[in-house]
Order: sequence, then C-alpha cells, then structure tokens
Amino acid sequence: MSRKTLTMDTLRGLFARSGNQCAFPGCKSPLVSDNNLFIGHICHIEAASPNGPRFNRDQSPEERFGYDNLTLLCYPHHVTVDHDPLKFSVTKLREMKRKHESSVGKNFEVDENFLAEVVKDIERYWTKVRRATTVDHVVPGLAFELNVHAEYPQLSSEASTLLNSLSEMAIYTSTLDDNLDQEIRSHLQKLGYELSMYQSVPYYENPFFNRGWEIHHVGIPNRLTELNILIRQMELKYLEAIVAANPQNHSTRSSLNQKRQEFLRLSRRWGYLD
Repeated sequence: MSRKTLTMDTLRGLFARSGNQCAFPGCKSPLVSDNNLFIGHICHIEAASPNGPRFNRDQSPEERFGYDNLTLLCYPHHVTVDHDPLKFSVTKLREMKRKHESSVGKNFEVDENFLAEVVKDIERYWTKVRRATTVDHVVPGLAFELNVHAEYPQLSSEASTLLNSLSEMAIYTSTLDDNLDQEIRSHLQKLGYELSMYQSVPYYENPFFNRGWEIHHVGIPNRLTELNILIRQMELKYLEAIVAANPQNHSTRSSLNQKRQEFLRLSRRWGYLD
C-alpha cells in the first residue's frame, strides 16, 4: 500500500455499522449496490487536506484517516455537507454519524474482497500521482521527485533535513550581505577611486551597509524557529497517536518519551528575536 491512510479494520468498522445506508438523516440510499459496487462516498468529517472543509491542522495522520473522523454518505449528501461547512459543523456531523450508527440494528456484512478493492483504489491514486510527476509532467526534466511510498516518519525526517538546509542558506546569504559594504570599498580601491566621498556617507544612509539586516537576523531566524517547532510538534502528535492505538508498542513509547523530554527542554529556550 502506497500510503497508510485507510486501514482494512477502519473500513470494516465503518461499513459494518453503516447498515449499508447513507448516514444523512432520513436518507436510505445504499452504499454498496446489489452487485457489490461501492456507490457511496467515504467522507472526512474534518478534511484530509488544508483546503478542505472543516480541516483541523492539529490532527495527526492517524486521526485524519481514523474511524472517528470518517463517515459514509451518498454522493448528493457528501456534496451537501461539504458545500456548507458552517451549517454542517464537525459537531453536527459527529452527532449525525453517532445517531445513524446507533439506529442500525444489525451489522452490515461486507465482502472482504470489496474492502480490499477500496484499499487498492488508494494505491491507484498514488500511482496516478507518481505518473503525474514523471511522464505526465508539463516539464518532465524539472519535476520535483516525490516519494509516494514515504510514510510520516520519513517525511518528517526529510522535512527536518530541509529545515537544516534552509538554515545554512540563510546564514550564507546573511554573510554575503554583511560583507557587501567592505567588498565595495575594496573593489573601489582596486579601481583607483578615492574613498573619501564614499566614506563621508553616514552608515544609516548607506544602502550597502547591513543590507537586509532585519530580514537576515530577525525575520528569517524567527520563521525557521517556528518551522522547527511545528515539525517537532507534528512528530510528537504522530507518536502519541501510535501509542494511543497500540499501548503495548514499547519501542514507540520509548521514542515518544525521549522526544517529549527533548521538546520540553527546548521549549524553555525557544523565543522570538527582536
């Protein structure tokens, strides 16, 4: 499976408690047809992507694709609830799901092959994404390399590496601007120019002195610190979700404890430059 989004256990629970009916109040539309075709929609209560309705940036990937954040609707009612997220809030959709599942008298038995096909559909999607970044890309030679098989821990690690790279680039560009005034002076001397007029300009009126000082020494460092905190916090939330789902996973618990201690220690030192 390309990405661990929906699991067989999650899908099994959703369909079993659905009664094979749309969860929208009063709707009796089936989700699986008589010939075992999925004609409904798996809907996120809090969206899977930032631009989606009711998106919650604090959710972990496991929460986002977990049982509590998913419900089954027919296509028209999926469009309805996503078209008006203010009317169909997270609270309202969760209550809608709860009432629907509590009203189902008998679990709906769904074919395991059908569930496997749903999972395969996810795989097919990421295959399309891989193709979009290769053979179908508008400029194939300039396409970003996207590892569609990467899971959250790897993506988090790569994000941290990119953060370090950005920090090095910021230091490099800052050094270039800090040295600009002296380099101009040296160049003018090589060309035989008299520096008295150049030196007579006050430093605060010299556009080459401390060029971009504020952005280099305040703006960029603050943004990098914010990004560093977000990446570390995302990692903690991810590990917490894994431990909550499997408390007996001792290696993950150990990793979580180490990351928590480190985050707590660093949180006492993080602060804005001004």
